[in-house]
Parts: sequence; structure tokens; C-alpha cells
Amino acid sequence: HGAPLRKKELEKFSGAQRHRAAKDIADFLQALHSVTLSLARKCGVTHAWTVAEHRQWCVAHLPIIQKKLGAVKSVQLQKILDTCVRSKSPERNCVVHQDFTSDHVLFDKKKNKITGIIDFGEVQISDPATDIARMWKYGEAFVDSVLHYYKTTDKNIKSKSREKYIYFC
Repeated sequence: HGAPLRKKELEKFSGAQRHRAAKDIADFLQALHSVTLSLARKCGVTHAWTVAEHRQWCVAHLPIIQKKLGAVKSVQLQKILDTCVRSKSPERNCVVHQDFTSDHVLFDKKKNKITGIIDFGEVQISDPATDIARMWKYGEAFVDSVLHYYKTTDKNIKSKSREKYIYFC
């Protein structure tokens, strides 16, 4: 039970509620990202494109894309393509939700907690920053709260997630 956890709902939370939501999300992501790759492959989970592969595809199709976007958006796209994919930290492979948006995080107002994560139709093997990237929609403070509870040795996960948010979202 629950409804999508939209940004406007999260903004109504007390500080304690926000931290509880951040911890619940971090705990879920920690568990998902810990699924072994051998099990994932046995279940048919495939590798996602890397940011570099996405960029390469966009550059190869840039003339077609620019015709559809128009002049202003084409300039914005070119800036994104020029500035993204500069992360010095290699991508780590793990199982990711791949579509971890607010639509798929369910919150129950009566229970005052996250009650579920739905829609695993796009699960792939990719970098965990991919799932963290979607949290930027809630704002940097919430990303920081999630990362406070999410245990990783990747010191660049925040910057990689921001880059992925800008690039993909």
C-alpha cells in the first residue's frame, strides 16, 4: 500500500521523517546493489550502456537529434555532451533498479513510512550512481541524507550521480 513519494510530499516531512525515508531508500539500494552478479546473470539481467556509450550514440546521431531539438536545445545538448563523462572514478558493476523514480517509491501516510519499491522491469547491471541519480529530483540535501546511510567505498558516487542526473534526466 502507498502512493508515489513525490517531491511535494517529501517537502512536508519533518526532519526525522526525511531521515527515515532516506535511510529506508539507502537500505533498499544497499540490498539491491549487493545482489551477486552471477545470480543476476542467471536471472537474465543484462548490462546497461555506460555513460560513455550513451554519449557515443548521441554524438553519432547528433545531426538527426539536433534537427528534432531546435537551435536552443541543441546548444544545451552539446554543452552536456562536452562536459559529461569526465568522471575519473570507474563505474562499478552491480544490479540497479535503473528506473528508480519517485513514481516507484511508495509511501504510506498512515504508517508514515516507505512501504515499497515497484517496477523492476528495467533492472540492469550498471553503476550504483545510476539509482542515486534519480534522488537528485528531491534535492541535494536529500541525496546527502541517502548517501549518509548508503555505505560505499566510492568517494565519487555523489558527483557521478549528479552527472548521471544531468545527463539522463
